Amino acid sequence: MMRWIYGIFDRLSGRFCYSLPIAVFSVSGGQASALLGFLFILIVTDLPPERIRLYSTLMLLLVPLNSLIHYTLFGLLRPWTRRLELPSLRHLNDWVRGGGIPSAIPLEELSRLTRTLEQLARLNFRLAGLLSGAIVLVAIVIELLLGTPQSAARFVLGGAIAIIPYMIFSTIVTELTVRPVLGQARRMLALRGAWQGPSYQATLTTKFFLLVGLTAISQVVLISLFVLKPRIVRSPIIFWMICAFVLGAAVLVSLLIFHSITRPLDEVEEAAQQLVAAGSAHFFTGSTNREFIRL
Repeated sequence: MMRWIYGIFDRLSGRFCYSLPIAVFSVSGGQASALLGFLFILIVTDLPPERIRLYSTLMLLLVPLNSLIHYTLFGLLRPWTRRLELPSLRHLNDWVRGGGIPSAIPLEELSRLTRTLEQLARLNFRLAGLLSGAIVLVAIVIELLLGTPQSAARFVLGGAIAIIPYMIFSTIVTELTVRPVLGQARRMLALRGAWQGPSYQATLTTKFFLLVGLTAISQVVLISLFVLKPRIVRSPIIFWMICAFVLGAAVLVSLLIFHSITRPLDEVEEAAQQLVAAGSAHFFTGSTNREFIRL
Protein backbone atom coordinates (compact mmCIF):
# COMPACT_ATOMS: atom_id res chain seq x y z
CA MET A 1 0.00 0.00 0.00
CA MET A 2 2.80 2.42 0.85
CA ARG A 3 4.48 1.80 -2.51
CA TRP A 4 1.23 2.83 -4.18
CA ILE A 5 1.01 5.97 -2.03
CA TYR A 6 4.64 6.93 -2.67
CA GLY A 7 4.19 6.29 -6.41
CA ILE A 8 1.26 8.71 -6.63
CA PHE A 9 3.12 11.18 -4.42
CA ASP A 10 6.19 11.17 -6.68
CA ARG A 11 4.12 11.67 -9.84
CA LEU A 12 2.14 14.58 -8.42
CA SER A 13 5.14 16.26 -6.80
CA GLY A 14 7.06 16.03 -10.06
CA ARG A 15 4.26 17.62 -12.03
CA PHE A 16 3.17 20.27 -9.51
CA CYS A 17 5.20 20.76 -6.34
CA TYR A 18 6.32 18.79 -3.31
CA SER A 19 3.60 19.86 -0.88
CA LEU A 20 0.52 19.49 -3.11
CA PRO A 21 0.28 15.64 -2.95
CA ILE A 22 0.16 15.90 0.84
CA ALA A 23 -2.97 18.03 0.52
CA VAL A 24 -4.44 15.65 -2.09
CA PHE A 25 -4.16 12.67 0.27
CA SER A 26 -5.36 14.71 3.26
CA VAL A 27 -8.40 16.07 1.45
CA SER A 28 -9.40 12.61 0.21
CA GLY A 29 -9.65 11.54 3.84
CA GLY A 30 -11.50 14.74 4.69
CA GLN A 31 -14.08 14.18 1.95
CA ALA A 32 -14.75 10.64 3.17
CA SER A 33 -15.08 11.90 6.75
CA ALA A 34 -17.44 14.67 5.64
CA LEU A 35 -19.63 12.13 3.86
CA LEU A 36 -19.73 9.93 6.96
CA GLY A 37 -20.60 12.85 9.24
CA PHE A 38 -23.30 14.08 6.84
CA LEU A 39 -24.90 10.64 6.52
CA PHE A 40 -24.82 10.25 10.29
CA ILE A 41 -26.65 13.58 10.76
CA LEU A 42 -29.29 12.66 8.18
CA ILE A 43 -29.89 9.30 9.83
CA VAL A 44 -30.12 10.38 13.47
CA THR A 45 -31.86 13.75 12.98
CA ASP A 46 -35.47 14.09 11.80
CA LEU A 47 -35.08 16.92 9.30
CA PRO A 48 -37.84 18.25 7.05
CA PRO A 49 -37.23 17.88 3.30
CA GLU A 50 -36.45 21.57 2.79
CA ARG A 51 -33.64 21.51 5.38
CA ILE A 52 -32.26 18.30 3.91
CA ARG A 53 -32.03 20.10 0.57
CA LEU A 54 -30.42 23.09 2.27
CA TYR A 55 -27.72 21.04 3.98
CA SER A 56 -27.15 18.94 0.86
CA THR A 57 -26.57 22.15 -1.10
CA LEU A 58 -24.18 23.44 1.58
CA MET A 59 -22.34 20.12 1.50
CA LEU A 60 -21.95 20.26 -2.28
CA LEU A 61 -20.71 23.86 -2.14
CA LEU A 62 -18.57 24.07 1.00
CA VAL A 63 -16.73 20.73 0.86
CA PRO A 64 -15.29 21.39 -2.64
CA LEU A 65 -14.46 24.95 -1.51
CA ASN A 66 -12.70 23.50 1.54
CA SER A 67 -10.74 21.17 -0.74
CA LEU A 68 -9.80 23.99 -3.13
CA ILE A 69 -8.53 26.16 -0.26
CA HIS A 70 -6.47 23.28 1.12
CA TYR A 71 -5.01 22.56 -2.33
CA THR A 72 -4.22 26.23 -2.94
CA LEU A 73 -2.50 26.72 0.41
CA PHE A 74 -0.37 23.67 -0.39
CA GLY A 75 0.71 24.84 -3.85
CA LEU A 76 -1.99 24.02 -6.41
CA LEU A 77 -1.35 27.19 -8.46
CA ARG A 78 2.45 27.05 -8.28
CA PRO A 79 2.94 25.60 -11.81
CA TRP A 80 1.19 28.69 -13.17
CA THR A 81 3.57 31.00 -11.27
CA ARG A 82 0.93 31.71 -8.64
CA ARG A 83 2.95 31.06 -5.50
CA LEU A 84 -0.01 31.36 -3.15
CA GLU A 85 0.93 28.52 -0.83
CA LEU A 86 1.73 29.14 2.82
CA PRO A 87 5.09 30.96 3.27
CA SER A 88 6.80 27.98 4.91
CA LEU A 89 5.59 25.71 2.11
CA ARG A 90 6.78 28.20 -0.49
CA HIS A 91 10.28 27.82 0.87
CA LEU A 92 9.87 24.02 0.98
CA ASN A 93 8.75 23.85 -2.65
CA ASP A 94 11.59 26.13 -3.75
CA TRP A 95 14.18 23.60 -2.56
CA VAL A 96 12.64 20.13 -2.72
CA ARG A 97 12.34 18.96 -6.29
CA GLY A 98 11.86 15.46 -7.60
CA GLY A 99 11.58 14.07 -4.09
CA GLY A 100 15.07 15.17 -3.04
CA ILE A 101 17.11 18.07 -1.72
CA PRO A 102 19.90 19.50 -3.91
CA SER A 103 23.34 19.00 -2.40
CA ALA A 104 24.26 22.64 -3.06
CA ILE A 105 21.58 24.03 -0.74
CA PRO A 106 23.05 26.63 1.68
CA LEU A 107 23.29 25.57 5.31
CA GLU A 108 20.88 28.23 6.56
CA GLU A 109 18.28 27.21 4.00
CA LEU A 110 18.78 23.53 4.85
CA SER A 111 18.21 24.21 8.55
CA ARG A 112 15.04 26.15 7.79
CA LEU A 113 13.85 23.41 5.43
CA THR A 114 14.40 20.75 8.10
CA ARG A 115 12.34 22.71 10.62
CA THR A 116 9.53 23.05 8.09
CA LEU A 117 9.50 19.31 7.38
CA GLU A 118 9.50 18.48 11.09
CA GLN A 119 6.49 20.71 11.75
CA LEU A 120 4.53 19.99 8.57
CA ALA A 121 2.34 17.27 10.08
CA ARG A 122 1.30 19.60 12.90
CA LEU A 123 0.57 22.37 10.37
CA ASN A 124 -1.61 20.08 8.27
CA PHE A 125 -3.38 18.82 11.41
CA ARG A 126 -4.34 22.37 12.37
CA LEU A 127 -5.35 23.37 8.84
CA ALA A 128 -7.60 20.33 8.49
CA GLY A 129 -9.28 21.16 11.80
CA LEU A 130 -9.71 24.83 10.90
CA LEU A 131 -11.20 24.24 7.44
CA SER A 132 -13.54 21.43 8.44
CA GLY A 133 -14.48 23.14 11.69
CA ALA A 134 -15.64 26.22 9.77
CA ILE A 135 -18.08 24.11 7.72
CA VAL A 136 -19.42 22.34 10.79
CA LEU A 137 -19.84 25.65 12.62
CA VAL A 138 -21.92 27.08 9.76
CA ALA A 139 -24.19 24.01 9.81
CA ILE A 140 -24.61 24.14 13.60
CA VAL A 141 -25.51 27.84 13.57
CA ILE A 142 -28.10 27.28 10.83
CA GLU A 143 -29.62 24.36 12.74
CA LEU A 144 -29.79 26.43 15.92
CA LEU A 145 -31.69 29.11 13.99
CA LEU A 146 -34.02 26.80 12.08
CA GLY A 147 -34.21 23.73 14.30
CA THR A 148 -33.97 22.82 17.96
CA PRO A 149 -31.10 22.61 20.47
CA GLN A 150 -31.51 18.82 20.45
CA SER A 151 -31.05 18.58 16.70
CA ALA A 152 -28.12 21.02 16.86
CA ALA A 153 -26.48 18.77 19.47
CA ARG A 154 -26.67 15.91 16.99
CA PHE A 155 -25.03 18.18 14.42
CA VAL A 156 -22.18 18.69 16.92
CA LEU A 157 -21.76 14.93 17.16
CA GLY A 158 -21.87 14.53 13.39
CA GLY A 159 -19.35 17.35 13.05
CA ALA A 160 -16.95 15.59 15.42
CA ILE A 161 -17.33 12.44 13.33
CA ALA A 162 -16.34 14.47 10.26
CA ILE A 163 -13.52 16.54 11.79
CA ILE A 164 -11.56 14.11 13.98
CA PRO A 165 -10.82 11.43 11.33
CA TYR A 166 -9.87 14.21 8.87
CA MET A 167 -7.33 15.63 11.32
CA ILE A 168 -5.94 12.19 12.22
CA PHE A 169 -5.63 11.15 8.58
CA SER A 170 -3.96 14.43 7.62
CA THR A 171 -1.39 14.05 10.40
CA ILE A 172 -0.42 10.46 9.59
CA VAL A 173 -0.34 10.92 5.82
CA THR A 174 1.88 13.99 6.18
CA GLU A 175 4.29 12.22 8.49
CA LEU A 176 4.57 9.22 6.18
CA THR A 177 5.08 11.21 2.99
CA VAL A 178 7.73 13.62 4.33
CA ARG A 179 9.73 10.90 6.10
CA PRO A 180 12.24 10.17 3.27
CA VAL A 181 13.06 13.83 2.63
CA LEU A 182 13.22 14.66 6.35
CA GLY A 183 15.68 11.83 6.89
CA GLN A 184 17.78 13.15 4.00
CA ALA A 185 17.74 16.69 5.43
CA ARG A 186 18.88 15.51 8.85
CA ARG A 187 21.64 13.43 7.30
CA MET A 188 22.89 16.41 5.28
CA LEU A 189 22.91 18.59 8.40
CA ALA A 190 24.89 15.95 10.29
CA LEU A 191 27.46 15.62 7.51
CA ARG A 192 27.97 19.40 7.68
CA GLY A 193 28.28 19.24 11.46
CA ALA A 194 25.15 21.35 11.96
CA TRP A 195 22.63 18.82 13.33
CA GLN A 196 21.43 20.10 16.71
CA GLY A 197 18.36 17.96 17.25
CA PRO A 198 14.77 18.33 16.07
CA SER A 199 12.77 21.53 16.36
CA TYR A 200 9.60 19.56 17.04
CA GLN A 201 9.04 16.12 18.52
CA ALA A 202 5.91 14.06 18.91
CA THR A 203 5.67 10.91 21.02
CA LEU A 204 4.32 7.44 20.52
CA THR A 205 1.77 8.33 23.18
CA THR A 206 0.29 10.76 20.66
CA LYS A 207 -0.27 7.93 18.20
CA PHE A 208 -1.86 5.88 20.96
CA PHE A 209 -4.38 8.67 21.55
CA LEU A 210 -5.01 8.93 17.80
CA LEU A 211 -5.92 5.25 17.77
CA VAL A 212 -8.11 5.71 20.82
CA GLY A 213 -9.87 8.65 19.16
CA LEU A 214 -10.41 6.67 15.98
CA THR A 215 -11.84 3.73 17.92
CA ALA A 216 -14.09 6.07 19.91
CA ILE A 217 -15.49 7.64 16.74
CA SER A 218 -16.30 4.20 15.31
CA GLN A 219 -18.06 3.14 18.49
CA VAL A 220 -19.99 6.41 18.78
CA VAL A 221 -21.34 6.02 15.24
CA LEU A 222 -22.52 2.46 15.76
CA ILE A 223 -23.87 2.93 19.29
CA SER A 224 -25.73 6.08 18.25
CA LEU A 225 -27.45 4.16 15.48
CA PHE A 226 -28.70 1.63 18.02
CA VAL A 227 -29.85 4.26 20.51
CA LEU A 228 -31.19 7.04 18.28
CA LYS A 229 -32.44 5.18 15.24
CA PRO A 230 -33.15 1.52 16.04
CA ARG A 231 -35.21 1.13 12.86
CA ILE A 232 -32.05 1.68 10.84
CA VAL A 233 -30.39 -1.19 12.69
CA ARG A 234 -33.28 -3.45 11.71
CA SER A 235 -32.59 -2.71 8.05
CA PRO A 236 -29.69 -5.10 7.32
CA ILE A 237 -28.56 -3.49 4.07
CA ILE A 238 -28.27 0.05 5.44
CA PHE A 239 -26.79 -1.07 8.73
CA TRP A 240 -24.09 -3.25 7.21
CA MET A 241 -23.23 -0.59 4.62
CA ILE A 242 -22.61 1.90 7.42
CA CYS A 243 -20.65 -0.68 9.41
CA ALA A 244 -18.46 -1.49 6.40
CA PHE A 245 -17.80 2.20 5.74
CA VAL A 246 -16.89 2.98 9.36
CA LEU A 247 -14.79 -0.12 9.97
CA GLY A 248 -13.06 0.11 6.59
CA ALA A 249 -11.98 3.68 7.26
CA ALA A 250 -10.86 2.80 10.79
CA VAL A 251 -8.78 -0.15 9.57
CA LEU A 252 -7.12 1.93 6.82
CA VAL A 253 -6.09 4.73 9.17
CA SER A 254 -4.97 2.23 11.82
CA LEU A 255 -2.73 0.50 9.28
CA LEU A 256 -1.18 3.85 8.37
CA ILE A 257 -0.57 4.63 12.05
CA PHE A 258 1.08 1.26 12.61
CA HIS A 259 3.24 1.74 9.52
CA SER A 260 4.40 5.11 10.86
CA ILE A 261 5.57 3.23 13.96
CA THR A 262 7.08 0.13 12.35
CA ARG A 263 9.00 1.92 9.57
CA PRO A 264 11.49 3.57 11.99
CA LEU A 265 12.04 0.15 13.55
CA ASP A 266 12.96 -1.17 10.10
CA GLU A 267 15.43 1.71 9.77
CA VAL A 268 16.98 0.77 13.12
CA GLU A 269 17.35 -2.82 11.92
CA GLU A 270 19.00 -1.66 8.68
CA ALA A 271 21.47 0.50 10.63
CA ALA A 272 22.27 -2.41 12.94
CA GLN A 273 22.97 -4.68 9.99
CA GLN A 274 25.23 -2.01 8.47
CA LEU A 275 27.06 -1.70 11.77
CA VAL A 276 27.69 -5.44 11.92
CA ALA A 277 28.81 -5.62 8.30
CA ALA A 278 30.94 -2.47 8.08
CA GLY A 279 31.84 -1.71 11.68
CA SER A 280 30.14 1.72 11.53
CA ALA A 281 26.70 3.05 10.68
CA HIS A 282 24.74 6.28 10.52
CA PHE A 283 21.12 6.42 11.63
CA PHE A 284 19.03 9.45 10.69
CA THR A 285 15.35 8.68 10.76
CA GLY A 286 12.66 10.75 9.11
CA SER A 287 10.35 10.09 12.04
CA THR A 288 9.18 12.92 14.29
CA ASN A 289 8.69 10.61 17.27
CA ARG A 290 10.99 11.40 20.19
CA GLU A 291 11.55 7.74 21.02
CA PHE A 292 13.11 7.04 17.60
CA ILE A 293 14.99 10.32 17.27
CA ARG A 294 16.85 9.60 20.53
CA LEU A 295 18.26 6.42 19.00
